[in-house]
Amino acid sequence: TRFADILAATSANSNTNVDLLGESFKYVAPVAGAYGYSLEDVSLALGTMASAGVKGTQAGTGLRQALKQLTTPTDKNAALMDKYGISLYNADGSVKTLRSSMQQWRETFGGLNVDLYDTEGNLKSGEQIMEEYGHSLPVSEQEKLNAVASIFGTRALPGVLAIINSSDESFQELANDIDNSSTSFGGLGDAAYQQHVMLD
Repeated sequence: TRFADILAATSANSNTNVDLLGESFKYVAPVAGAYGYSLEDVSLALGTMASAGVKGTQAGTGLRQALKQLTTPTDKNAALMDKYGISLYNADGSVKTLRSSMQQWRETFGGLNVDLYDTEGNLKSGEQIMEEYGHSLPVSEQEKLNAVASIFGTRALPGVLAIINSSDESFQELANDIDNSSTSFGGLGDAAYQQHVMLD
């Protein structure tokens, strides 16, 4: 019931549906599960990605790559993570929640002036983003974009940029909708409410 409510709330409050969320979970769930990440936090990540157009397989594989890159960084990426204070772990060695990690990414890299879509409205790949912006941003933004691409991986770049550039209002609103998905609509929960609407 909890999972049904979370999927219902995420699909109703972001630009995706249950089928696409299921496809995303299929790819990222093993890695997210290994870290003990909550369904709520993974759904928040996938819903935030989806609202920027990164959905389904692309969202799941992108988030999976980002987490894997953070788990086993190269020496170069480990140095970049140290420089920008990016880590999956707390000072005591315990694993941070995915939500606190995302907040850290947003605080460190937020505000990068990068358009995820081309002139025809198609979502760009990580390679296209780097080709277009890899040498054209102001120096401080340039360094951050290059760091994001290196730390998280090029495949993960569109999804990670969606997370870090989402407005605080949108991010928090979706988080609240997901967190309250089982008690919403007078305690009915999102899934039961949607069922009621569909059957009416």
